[in-house]
Amino acid sequence: MAARLGLSEASLRRHMASNGTSFSALLSDVRMTQALALLQSTDLSINRIALEVGYASPSKFAARFRDRFDVTPSAIRSGALIRSGQDLIG
Repeated sequence: MAARLGLSEASLRRHMASNGTSFSALLSDVRMTQALALLQSTDLSINRIALEVGYASPSKFAARFRDRFDVTPSAIRSGALIRSGQDLIG
């Protein structure tokens, strides 16, 4: 990622730290946002979505998803929620 931005890894870490974030937090947020979009727009199984966004363990994926959005992936998939995806991301 640093090379794509034209920065050294140390510079990227400093910039991220000055903004109060880390690469792992950013990566997790990107993965969860992508997972939410896949749950809402595809028929892929939750296990397949977990793999698609970089989790080898569907149970760890579900736990991280629940921590991030305060709802389970299966609740999103079942359409039980009336909140919009934007409400979840924000």
